[in-house]
Amino acid sequence: MPIDLVQATSIVVTLLLLEAVLSFDNAAILAVMSRKLPPGAGRKRALNYGLLIAYVLRILAILAAVVLASTPWFLTVGGAYLVFLFMKHFLGMAGGKPHAHATAPDQSATKGFLGLSPLQSVVLQIGLVDLAFALDQVVAAVAFTKNVEPVTFLGGLVTYQQALILVAATAGLVSLRVLAPFISRLMDWLPILEHMAFVAVGFVGALLVLEHPLVVPPLHVITDPLEPVKIPVTLGLFAVPIFIKLVFKVPRGRSHVHAASEKAIDAAQPGPHLPKKP
Repeated sequence: MPIDLVQATSIVVTLLLLEAVLSFDNAAILAVMSRKLPPGAGRKRALNYGLLIAYVLRILAILAAVVLASTPWFLTVGGAYLVFLFMKHFLGMAGGKPHAHATAPDQSATKGFLGLSPLQSVVLQIGLVDLAFALDQVVAAVAFTKNVEPVTFLGGLVTYQQALILVAATAGLVSLRVLAPFISRLMDWLPILEHMAFVAVGFVGALLVLEHPLVVPPLHVITDPLEPVKIPVTLGLFAVPIFIKLVFKVPRGRSHVHAASEKAIDAAQPGPHLPKKP
């Protein structure tokens, strides 16, 4: 069965955008956790190793979610969780709750636990915390890919759905480590992108709840017409504000409020190596 390259590209780009916008502050928090170690290369190792463990755990979570996606209750609960995140974000804005950014002073080396060294302890903490942060992306990824063609690769070991999610997750994880300053400036240049990401999450979550309700009959009269345009609508939530900003210079940006998060990520990197004395 041929693969629709346009569909595949659209799905990966959509998941990558959601990963980058929704996970930026999470990446900063993980960087702050690495600062429990003394300054130097140990921080970078802790962050890289921790994210590697997180990526492996995320793959396992994705594979489990793809299997559970065949059960209506998982899709309903997962959709309800995405709607909850959407409501929490905008109710927090309505209540005047300030946006939280990761800040933390340098700390001395933390004591290890369970017999682990300080470095091993921080690596394990980063991996587990990132897995918790990834829950919304995992559920959203399953929702965006649940109707793709039933194609398999590697002798049936990997499905087309799993491959799409894994490609997006890999690109997202790499982009957060490499492009963090660019993501920070983009979100300050166009703050509404962060809100649009939560709109996209709420949109796909609502479709899941309507299509797989636990009590009332499914509302296919609503979900069926929206399913084919789910990806274009989500991409439009990002593309339209960017187009309006470029053409009409509105809405106004904000004065680098993500600076603290960006500095936290930058502080996890080892300082410049001084030249050795002859």
